[in-house]
Amino acid sequence: MDGAADSSRAALYRAAAKANVPLWNSEYGEEDESGMSLAANLNQDLFLMHPTVWCYWQFLDETVGWGLLRFDPDSATVLGPPPGKLFVMAHYSRHIRPGMTMLRTSAPDVVAAYDHQSSKLVLVVTTYLARRTTRIDLSNFESGGNGPETGSNQGAGRLGGVGGGLWRSEP
Repeated sequence: MDGAADSSRAALYRAAAKANVPLWNSEYGEEDESGMSLAANLNQDLFLMHPTVWCYWQFLDETVGWGLLRFDPDSATVLGPPPGKLFVMAHYSRHIRPGMTMLRTSAPDVVAAYDHQSSKLVLVVTTYLARRTTRIDLSNFESGGNGPETGSNQGAGRLGGVGGGLWRSEP
């Protein structure tokens, strides 16, 4: 689903949950080099669609802005400095790892995941280039809930042990 409207994302999630099937976002791409469109869409997808897998469509591309890196296929070389979107994607993919439990938050610009084995909580907070303070209330962070796993080659599943609906972002 490429940049679907919020209502479409939520409807797709409800349909997949009702059918008890995992939801994968297997193709996302756009030409904004800054990465802010990527962050906004990834946040909305995670917040409303709850996919078990999320993939960027074109890691390397000849066209400016479309790939996470610009690439010349004839010389097999990366062109120019990496665009901001590569670093935006890295904030998610370096820290939210396969097998972590995705937690529901009350703010679409805060993505949270929990690693049960290491007892590690990961938060990715998007500020959209503006300076602001985000308050995160962890008082409801306790054992007991469950949420979808991030993607793995083993398919979809759910892990227990973490509550959801934990915080609120303030501008």
